Amino acid sequence: MKLFMENGIEELAKMSLEEIEKSKLSKDDIDVRLKWLGLFHRRKHQYGRFMMRLKLPNGVTTSAQTRYLASVIRKYGKDGCADVTTRQNWQIRGVVLPDVPEILKGLDEVGLTSLQSGMDNVRNPVGNPLAGIDPHEIIDTRPYNNLLSQYITANSRGNPALPTCKLCAFLSRKRNKRMGEEVKQRVQKHIYSCWYNFCRPRKWNVCVIGSHDLYEHPHINDLAYMPATKNGRFGFNLLVGGFFSTKRCAEAIPLDAWVPGDDILPVCKAILEASEILVQEETGRKQE
Repeated sequence: MKLFMENGIEELAKMSLEEIEKSKLSKDDIDVRLKWLGLFHRRKHQYGRFMMRLKLPNGVTTSAQTRYLASVIRKYGKDGCADVTTRQNWQIRGVVLPDVPEILKGLDEVGLTSLQSGMDNVRNPVGNPLAGIDPHEIIDTRPYNNLLSQYITANSRGNPALPTCKLCAFLSRKRNKRMGEEVKQRVQKHIYSCWYNFCRPRKWNVCVIGSHDLYEHPHINDLAYMPATKNGRFGFNLLVGGFFSTKRCAEAIPLDAWVPGDDILPVCKAILEASEILVQEETGRKQE
C-alpha cells in the first residue's frame, strides 16, 4: 500500500483492526510508518487509538486552529485529551484510525499539519514563547521558525530536496533484481518515505533564540541560531551538536561561524547534510 502516496491513508483507514492484524505490511503501517505522519499507535496501553503530534513552528496557533483541535479532542470524550510539549507543540490523544483522513483534511483547512513530527525527522522548530510581546526580545523568532518549517516540510508536502539516506540509492538499483513481491513492497515503501523527506539518521532539533533568557535551550539542539551582529549587519552565530535523550546527552558547541539573517535556510540544509554524513560514518564504525 502506498501509504504516503495517492489514497494510501484512506485505504488503511477503511480496514478493520482484525484485517490489519492479519496483514504484516498493514500492521507495520499503523505501528511504524504512520509515525512519519505524526500518528503513534498506543498498542500496549490504548489498543486501536493513536496519539497525533502536530507541527507548530514556534508553538503558535490561531484561535480558529485551537478551536479545531479542541473539537477533535471533544469528540473522544474521556478517551480524548491533549498535551502541550516541551518543543512548543500539541499532541492529541485518543484518535481512532477511521477518523484520520478527515482529521488530516481538517488540519489542512486551518493551515496545520502533522507531517514529519515523529521518528527520525527534523522536529518542531522552537523559538521564544513570548515572541512578539517580549519587551526584552532581541528578535521575533516566529518568522524564522515559519521559514524553517516551510522549508523542512515543503509547505506540508514533504521536501525531496533535503538530503536522504544512501540506502535509498542502493535499494532503487536493487529492487527489481530477484526480489519477492513482499520484499519489493517493503523497498518501495522505504523509497517513498525517504523521497518525501521522512528518512533521517535520527531525530534532529533546531531552534532560533529570541532573547537572553534562552527559553529555547540551545545547548540541547542539533542547530541553534544565536542572534548576533557583525559589522553592523544582523545575523546569527551558530551552535551545533546538542543532543538530549535517555541514552545520551551532549552539549551544543559554538561552530565559530556567523551567517546573515537571510541565510538561515541554506545553513540549515548544509548542517543537515553534514550531520547525516557524520551519523552514517559513526554508525558504520560501530558496525565494524
